[in-house]
Amino acid sequence: MPLDHSKATATISVTGLALGCLNRTTRNWEVAILRAPGHVLRITVNKVQADGSSSTMTCEIDENHRIFIAAANAVVPPEQLFMGQHFDRLNPGASDLEDIRFLVDFGTEFEGSDQLQLMAPNGNTRVTQMFVSQPIVYADPDRQLDNMRLLNLTNNTERPFGTVAQFCNADIVCNEGGAVILQIEGPLGYSINLPRVEGRRHHIRVDNSCPAGAVPTGQPTDFNQYFSVVRLPSGNTFDLRTVEGPQGSGAVCNKGIVTTADDLSAVGGH
Repeated sequence: MPLDHSKATATISVTGLALGCLNRTTRNWEVAILRAPGHVLRITVNKVQADGSSSTMTCEIDENHRIFIAAANAVVPPEQLFMGQHFDRLNPGASDLEDIRFLVDFGTEFEGSDQLQLMAPNGNTRVTQMFVSQPIVYADPDRQLDNMRLLNLTNNTERPFGTVAQFCNADIVCNEGGAVILQIEGPLGYSINLPRVEGRRHHIRVDNSCPAGAVPTGQPTDFNQYFSVVRLPSGNTFDLRTVEGPQGSGAVCNKGIVTTADDLSAVGGH
């Protein structure tokens, strides 16, 4: 069945360099946000009122903070990763575009993914941790790139990859009297309470992208940054590009997932 967003108290959208997984023990969606050079982490909150009015605030947070999105009196979804009955990245018209598998899944997409190793980044990249309580997680159907090609940067080969979602969304549904609470933990931390409003939905956007055009044509896009925390047994690294464009175009900062991981503790935080 298609997802029904009408009952969501809040929707969280994540884009940019970030790796997510479902912790099936805590039922949290865990996200490791990769603070690669040139990337700025912005959080935008649109808070709605019962009369239809709303207010928006945006802030930037540095590497000394963590993000928690908790739920009071939440409705626990029976399945937290939305998957349709049929999925074909190369034929998106035959699939539900909210299928979580339209995000790049490092746990299944590559040869040797079953032996994937997650690790803490080195060099100039740091990690900001985010935890989202009791959501149902899905791909954003309105923000996708079609006809992508996967480049193996190790042996200089490529193959069709298909459609890739640029945003990962998560709905939290609360019972009457419930609320979604955004808490930024750190030196400049703050908290925002987003109470359940019948027929209305709050929105939290977490954006860890870089300025458009920041990657020179002919160079690997920021997608290659994921291999600072993901290691395949082959040692191969990859990039994405559009069919029409050269390397360095197209999928620059798309969010990744690891459906086979139980948590992201190995990636760590800073």
